[in-house]
Amino acid sequence: MTREEINPHIFPQNTGLRRKDFKSFGNPLAKTAEHYEGVGIKFDLLKVELELTQKQMDKYDHLSTTIKTWTVTLWAASLGWSFQIRREEVVLIGVVMVAAFWTIDAVNKNFREGYKKRRDEVALLLQKLFSDSPLPADAVSPDLPKHKMSRAIIRFLEPHVSMLYVSLIVVAIILFLAV
Repeated sequence: MTREEINPHIFPQNTGLRRKDFKSFGNPLAKTAEHYEGVGIKFDLLKVELELTQKQMDKYDHLSTTIKTWTVTLWAASLGWSFQIRREEVVLIGVVMVAAFWTIDAVNKNFREGYKKRRDEVALLLQKLFSDSPLPADAVSPDLPKHKMSRAIIRFLEPHVSMLYVSLIVVAIILFLAV
């Protein structure tokens, strides 16, 4: 896809006008061809980075769903097994397993949030690009996120991450004490 196809307002087709004709009409969007070629390259890079970051976020969302599904499945299996063999200690295996999946999910959410932050930054850069505002001097693309593992500890305690795992652990402990 060419830049003319992406943004027909900058390079109108089938009008008989050429780029240089726009300067003579006093069009505020009329700039030099070199300007638009530089903008086109920046646009292409930012567009690809936006797509990449969104795909990564989708991948981490799918991974989180899979982690939660496996957690509930294996937790329920450990409870069923403990009732079947009449050994309450097996419930504790389920608690350890839930804690392990909880940690993996927190790290996964940490990675996702890094990509979300970068996706939002790229969206702002694209917004500036389309409003003909100058891009900040420190704007680079691609600039993939750097993940801070210390943030995973904070994600570990966030309610939307911890609620499922805490409830499974509480139910398992109640059943352990009741049996």
